[in-house]
Amino acid sequence: MSSNLSIYDEVAVDLIKTDIFKRNYEDLLKLQHLGTRSTTSLDLDQIQFLLRSASVFCFSDEFKQLAYKIAAILSERYSKKYGELTNIVQYIMICSGQIPVIKKIVDDGNVDYFSFYHESDIPFNPFLFKDIIIKQANNMLPMEEDTNKMYFTDFQSKSFNDLMDGESISLSAPTSAGKSFLLVAYLAKKIKEDDKLNVVYIVPTKALISQVLKDIKLELKKFDITDILISSSPKSYSEENSYGKKIFVLTQERFHNLLFDVDFNDPLHILIIDEAHKVSDLSRGIILEEVIEEAIKRYPNLQKIFLSPFSKNPEKFAEMFRLKDLKSEKTKLSPVSQNILKLDIESNNYSLCLSTAEFDKDIFVATDEILENESEKFSGIDDWQLLWATKKFGGDFNIIYCNSRKKCVDYAVFFSSLLPPHTNDNINEVISFLKEYVHKDYFLIKCLEKGVAYHYGGMPNQIRSLVEDLFKNKDVSYIFCTSTLLEGVNLPAQNIFIFKPKQGKPSMNRLNFWNLAGRAGRLLKDYYGNIFCINIAEWKGYKPDPKDVEHEIESILENVIIEKDKEIMEYLKGLYFNLKGKDKPIEQAVTKFVIQSMKIGETDFVEDLLKRNSKFKIDKLKAIKEEIHKMAEKIEIPVNVIQKNSSINPQKQQKLLKFFRENHPVVPLHPTDTNSFNNLKSIYKFINTFFLEKNDNTHEYLTPLTFNWLNDKSISELIKFKLHTANNLTEKMINKHIDDLFSDINDKIGYEYQKYLKCYIDILRHYYDESGYDSSIICENLPMYIEFGTYKTNVLILQSIGLSRSTAIAINPLVRGTFSDEMDCLKWIKMNMVLIRNNISRVLFKEVEKNI
Repeated sequence: MSSNLSIYDEVAVDLIKTDIFKRNYEDLLKLQHLGTRSTTSLDLDQIQFLLRSASVFCFSDEFKQLAYKIAAILSERYSKKYGELTNIVQYIMICSGQIPVIKKIVDDGNVDYFSFYHESDIPFNPFLFKDIIIKQANNMLPMEEDTNKMYFTDFQSKSFNDLMDGESISLSAPTSAGKSFLLVAYLAKKIKEDDKLNVVYIVPTKALISQVLKDIKLELKKFDITDILISSSPKSYSEENSYGKKIFVLTQERFHNLLFDVDFNDPLHILIIDEAHKVSDLSRGIILEEVIEEAIKRYPNLQKIFLSPFSKNPEKFAEMFRLKDLKSEKTKLSPVSQNILKLDIESNNYSLCLSTAEFDKDIFVATDEILENESEKFSGIDDWQLLWATKKFGGDFNIIYCNSRKKCVDYAVFFSSLLPPHTNDNINEVISFLKEYVHKDYFLIKCLEKGVAYHYGGMPNQIRSLVEDLFKNKDVSYIFCTSTLLEGVNLPAQNIFIFKPKQGKPSMNRLNFWNLAGRAGRLLKDYYGNIFCINIAEWKGYKPDPKDVEHEIESILENVIIEKDKEIMEYLKGLYFNLKGKDKPIEQAVTKFVIQSMKIGETDFVEDLLKRNSKFKIDKLKAIKEEIHKMAEKIEIPVNVIQKNSSINPQKQQKLLKFFRENHPVVPLHPTDTNSFNNLKSIYKFINTFFLEKNDNTHEYLTPLTFNWLNDKSISELIKFKLHTANNLTEKMINKHIDDLFSDINDKIGYEYQKYLKCYIDILRHYYDESGYDSSIICENLPMYIEFGTYKTNVLILQSIGLSRSTAIAINPLVRGTFSDEMDCLKWIKMNMVLIRNNISRVLFKEVEKNI
């Protein structure tokens, strides 16, 4: 807490310590819908005392969230009984800076007392509420043409004004604090005011691209903006037509391609890095840091926007990228509060407590016996406590966190077997679609029939999107999920159930726990959400503490150099090549420094690092630098070619060039070429031995799978290909093959082999150029074709506007000719909606409607 307390903070601190506040606040917290049958209620004196307390907290700097929580619970439980209570609640909400919540209060049937969203029949005296008038003026979204009133929270309003002033900012706020709406509102304002605007919005995974594309389009429509190109492909812009306004939604890998592989000469005005704390990620942190650094160098006037949740040090990005003008803002305030419920379950009883930041001890809520017939239902299940708690305390919207894909599916199937049938037209539509486009025995179908679903990263984007839509539309009540939600997937719920959580093999850390917990409570739908933490005493790693929610933003590049300096030296000297898991960033770090060493006039990386982190040891850095220079001197490949594949050891790339010079290399051909299949099979075999250092027959399976994938085969056809040699398959075996196929497409073909194929092609192209050979025979776009699962221009463009591969493939036969670009594609879709609706499934057509 700050030492410079305001008078309100001082009063608040004293008030919270009093026994009367503790008693009344504890009774208030027990009023929440915690899945208990508590009959706790407050009398009028308690309500008045809590309202007076909240009126103090709402003007303090440290306790606004507490004011919000008190007002929200009282509004939910007593607004019908005491009509004027909502007027006081609205005042507290406004002074707490949470004006958007008033819309929920009004939508629930209450009077808009201060006329923020609707004119009130009860006039208030503005001279008595000057602070409200000022707040109303300051927090209204400044869109002159907009007829619907939209208001910011205080945090959003300040950040919006900073952005409009051209400031680069690093924002840290809870998951539900409305960062996305703030950004879209800012982009809408810029689109209306600027003649030219190029924006890159970086998301951490491919799984998030379609969601962010869809969300941006949907929000921009509210501002009546449709004349802007929004694309997910780094090669999607038209060379023939120049569009003045473009938004690219890309992963860091695709942005890397835009910066280093594509002749992208347009100016870049705004760079948005969502989930910016991923600079600490083992697999993607260094490449994320690299593309940000490159963009800052190329575009001196670039506006940088970093977004991260629960960060203690959002200013870290200013240190990492040496940005003197970067402003940092953070808040813990959110229009949704989270309740940490500690649920201890034994074989024959349970107890439930509420943990809150205001009290040092937990608040007892309930205890009861577990009946024998209840526990018998879950016999044989490893994590039976997780499923029992879900069944006991589950509400309308529930997320059940699972530590692996297998548990995610197995638990969903088992849990659904305990429930009665639950279907409706929307569920039945999806079930029919899954039977046709996946397989009739797909386990997800069995789950959906009971109002249950599962959701994990390896599933095709389209299936996950269908699951998300069913959940958001209240069609299914339970979703079993893995760590996909930690990547920023927007899937809020009333309740989240967690038991001994892990993320992969390691236990879940502070950041990931609170990132997951932030999904509890739906923005402007719920005042709060519940996180049921089951048997916390058995958890390893971080154990949730409401007083301990912030994390330190760290750079994986810095960490690997500080902690793995010995391994780096061994790696540079060729003594340490078996890089796996947590050591993989060593390869990317070394490549980054080799590139820097090869670039003439680049700043010395040792000096750069010393400015960033005081933990670096100059003698160790100089030793690494000496070995880096030795390696760089042996590299004959131009630095721009090396940089295209900055996740692969430059020595490996040099060795590949040497191989091409001494042998007759196999050329990757366009998929329509007669010899393309055999050539790709030979290249896959080479990738196995040269890059992956294994000697097996993986290429014999992956090559035909890749060609079926490239030739627009549906998921159901690919599954038939996977199953065609198997006999006497049970449902469980079929689903194991389906899951393996999804992994093969996403992890092996779409990531691992695609990455090495791209490197193969880039070095081969260089070899052809230096040898004077005709390089036009090389299919340089083959890695992109593999990523998108097609080589057809129309299917590529349809996907780049946000449609799934299945939908793009279904629409393509209806198109005469070839789209010139995304805008041409969108124009055709809008003119042919009847044709499309009559020729594709209803599920696919709904997707089209959401993306135009």
